[in-house]
Formats: sequence, structure tokens, C-alpha cells
Amino acid sequence: MFDRLKQSADRYGEIELELADPATHGHPARMQSLLREMGALRSRAEAYARWADLEDRRAKAEEMLKDADADMRDLAKEEIEEVTAQPLDHPSLGRQ
Repeated sequence: MFDRLKQSADRYGEIELELADPATHGHPARMQSLLREMGALRSRAEAYARWADLEDRRAKAEEMLKDADADMRDLAKEEIEEVTAQPLDHPSLGRQ
């Protein structure tokens, strides 16, 4: 599931780069096709980016749990609770 979403996010990024290329602007049909594809991928790409951000925050907080400072560990626990409570934006990213 996440592989397909990552592929969508990767393709979305490729389209962004292609649309930023001035050579693409000389081909209106190609631009229109890319914009249509980009629109179709947008929700999945954004959902994947949100999931990846939450996973990154969770991983960093788990590292902080190893800190000798009790206050840092408490902050890490709060961050993990906050990340875990975040709703995901795409049906295919439901919590497992």
C-alpha cells in the first residue's frame, strides 16, 4: 500500500520538475496532460507526504526516549502521543 502511495508521490514530484522546465511550456498539449495527471495524483502525494512526516517525527521522538534527561523523555512521550493521535488524510493511510 505505501509503495503505491510513494510511487504516486514520486511521480507527482517528477511532474512538478517537468512543469518547471521551460521546454515543457512550448508544448501545450503535454502541459495539459501533465496538469491532469498531477491533479489525479495530488491527494495521494499529499497523504504520503503527511504520513512520511509523521513517521519521521515518531522516529525522532523514539530516539529521544533514550535520552538520560527525564524532561526530554517526557517531551518524547508527548510527541509520540501527538503523532499517534494525528488523523491521516487519505483512506488508504488508515491507522493499523
